[in-house]
Amino acid sequence: TFMQQNINSTPTDIYFKDSVNGAFAVFGATIGKTTNGGINWSLRNNGIQNVKLNSITFKDGNKGYVAGNNGIIYKTLNSGVNWSLENSNTSTNLLSIKYFGDSVLCCGEYGTLLIKKQNVWTTIYTRIKNDIRGISVDNLGNIHLCGGGGFIRNNKKASSEFLNFESNPMLANLVDIFYYDSNLGFAVSSLNNAVIKTSNGGANWNFPKNVTIRYVWENKLSGLQNGYGNTLAMNPIHRNTFFVAYTNKVFVSRDKGETWNIVSTIPYTINRTHSFFVSSIDTNIWLASVAFSSGDCPVIRTTDYGVSWHIVLDSVVVGSYTKPLVMDQNNPALFYYATVDRGFFRSTNSGSTFTQISNFKFNNPCDLTVQYNNSNNILIADASYPGVDSSKIYKSTNGGINWSINFKVGQNEIPTITNTIFNENESFAAAEKFYRSSNFGETWNGITNSFETLWALDICREDPSCIFPARFDMRGFLSTDGGANFSIINHPSSSVFLSAILFPERDYAIGMFHNSLFKLKFSYDVNVGVIKTSDVIAENFNLYQNYPNPFNPKTVINYNIPVPCYVSLKVFDILGQEVCTLVNQKQYSGNYNVEFDGNNLSSDIYFYKIVANSFTETKKMILIR
Repeated sequence: TFMQQNINSTPTDIYFKDSVNGAFAVFGATIGKTTNGGINWSLRNNGIQNVKLNSITFKDGNKGYVAGNNGIIYKTLNSGVNWSLENSNTSTNLLSIKYFGDSVLCCGEYGTLLIKKQNVWTTIYTRIKNDIRGISVDNLGNIHLCGGGGFIRNNKKASSEFLNFESNPMLANLVDIFYYDSNLGFAVSSLNNAVIKTSNGGANWNFPKNVTIRYVWENKLSGLQNGYGNTLAMNPIHRNTFFVAYTNKVFVSRDKGETWNIVSTIPYTINRTHSFFVSSIDTNIWLASVAFSSGDCPVIRTTDYGVSWHIVLDSVVVGSYTKPLVMDQNNPALFYYATVDRGFFRSTNSGSTFTQISNFKFNNPCDLTVQYNNSNNILIADASYPGVDSSKIYKSTNGGINWSINFKVGQNEIPTITNTIFNENESFAAAEKFYRSSNFGETWNGITNSFETLWALDICREDPSCIFPARFDMRGFLSTDGGANFSIINHPSSSVFLSAILFPERDYAIGMFHNSLFKLKFSYDVNVGVIKTSDVIAENFNLYQNYPNPFNPKTVINYNIPVPCYVSLKVFDILGQEVCTLVNQKQYSGNYNVEFDGNNLSSDIYFYKIVANSFTETKKMILIR
């Protein structure tokens, strides 16, 4: 039992030298020390300013560090009697700090990762804006990090940027990770009761057998039209802000796609919007490729957050369902535009003007991408229609001036081509197969033949082992192990057409459909609450009314089993669709209860049904949020 007699606050982290002596704990903006196993605590705050502290670590009983919000790190050399402020070179909130040998590792929000060697704090480039929340250290060459929507990464294979990702099934935030030794490790999320485990040093992570996952598409925008390009865009600075354009309407979400509002109405008659980008240099600058009814496909631009728009390139033609515009992630002042009739264009001034740099005759350019760290290398996926033998992937090694064919497929188009910040040599394409190149388009390999015709594709922006290709219908495919295995994710409606996928974090994705916008969420049902309350043999099978009812968000269901048998207890929504399985196992005679958690469900009527031998019964329960 943790007893806090002297400090009236909740601890956020604790360090114990042993079971009695030398224990330190962080209580908000306070540091406490105990020498009697936590019965009494004394303050150790000399030198600490009023800032929220989040994590504490010690090398021994004397030398230690504490980290907190606003980039605060303090150091003590005398068991917390005095603390001195360190120069962390960051202002982001720091969430965890750990000693390993004579070095110290500290992580925090927006991908912050710091290491202190030889008395100097150095920032490690992690290539993400997602929070890093957990650290586990085996040795200097085997450090494991977790966070975001469920990523786990390490610095094995001499990776100073921690670019070795440990494939794992958790599609929810990971808040802590612990390796008992170099092989056995555990990681947990704050959003569910599931614990993932590895026994081979992170080569594989697994759920326990009693965990099931549900994929839920939630409708966020409807009544739209002609959403056939890819106009999903992330704000390059504010990680929770996203944009989407349908014809002449631009919508914005500032809460990870939960709610959307019109932020701009483009003053042109537009049949279709093909591409949309927000400048990394100035987020007031937006560029879009659009199609007019006349057949002209200009590039339009705004410099005042969508208040006014003007045409910066016109009298050009692109394909009907293409994404012909791209912003260079290496130099966001550069934009490229691939056309059908006038070749290849480039802007060097954030889209203010465009210049034709090649008159190469593409047939029907579908999509293009620029290699990370090398703006000279550009790939274009070109369609075969009308009347061309096959679709092709072209590559330029001089910034778009010259082009060569690097790959052909029999399908009449290659709708999407993309790459990842975590490996500059990798690129991916969606066609009749899901293709991968390990040398940025020089050669390609098909991953699987089971997809039929693909249309949309994105690689998770925080973890490249998570891949989401999708067809131009209601079916998507999700891999959490780099493409070795895929799970099928069906949209409940057969009348939708998926045009584009945005996969910002592992725990959600945004799908742009031709007439609506959906957010994909993942939730877990963990069968950990089945409790045998009595061995008394019941006379009959019984299923009792849940309590409390109505409930928010948890309730308990009781039932009796008079003889050993296989028991199934499931929850269904009002449409009869299965929500989760609470029990699915053989049980001996007795009285049982199981907890049902509706935290990820909306207010509604639900039904729970038991099947045991020939006994079947269903009861109603009400969730009120």
